[in-house]
Amino acid sequence: MFSIYEIKNTITGFRYIGCSKNLERRWKEHNRGLIRNKHHCTHLQRAWNKYGAVAFEWKVLLKCPSEELMFLEEKKLIEQEQALYNIAQGGLGGDRIRELSQEQYEAFLVNCSNSQKERYQRPGEKEKANCFKGLTQQERDDRLKLWSEVKTGDKNGRYKNSQEVLQIDRTTKEVVKIWKDIAEVGRSGYSYSNVLACLNNKKGHNSAKGFIWKWKN
Repeated sequence: MFSIYEIKNTITGFRYIGCSKNLERRWKEHNRGLIRNKHHCTHLQRAWNKYGAVAFEWKVLLKCPSEELMFLEEKKLIEQEQALYNIAQGGLGGDRIRELSQEQYEAFLVNCSNSQKERYQRPGEKEKANCFKGLTQQERDDRLKLWSEVKTGDKNGRYKNSQEVLQIDRTTKEVVKIWKDIAEVGRSGYSYSNVLACLNNKKGHNSAKGFIWKWKN
């Protein structure tokens, strides 16, 4: 059953509204995050730290027959209420890739690995993929800013290696092959670490497996 629930501060009356098709698991996720001081909702986490666990009660607000209706009702409740801890707008908004503007989505793809890019081209993936899962509001803002400014290999270290690699014959200096990224090179049997060391001009790593390796760009 699809459910909409609340986590209510019995002292202040403020609430966090959420939804899930697996309440038991969702309760545990919220509780674990709050206890570890790592909950994705900064406002709720601060209130929990201030008032303590005993100040909060968990309650199911509504049962829905479908996931689509659940998201719609959750979004409606969040829009109607004022005294909420929620940061995202609820429903499929805020956290979903499909809610990004075209410019943001294109910038988002720049920082994705090739396998991720392939995934988001499959039907339904953009609709369900959560691009801000577990982030605070500040982290969300920072990531959006990064997506609007980043260039491959420039600011986002996580994906700086997702660029084409040149495999060059050490004798003739001719390009033998162009690989789509270092991950593809590693999957083909070459030593990922040795090739990467050559690409990054590490001392003592001029070639690997008899070839010179260079970033295309």
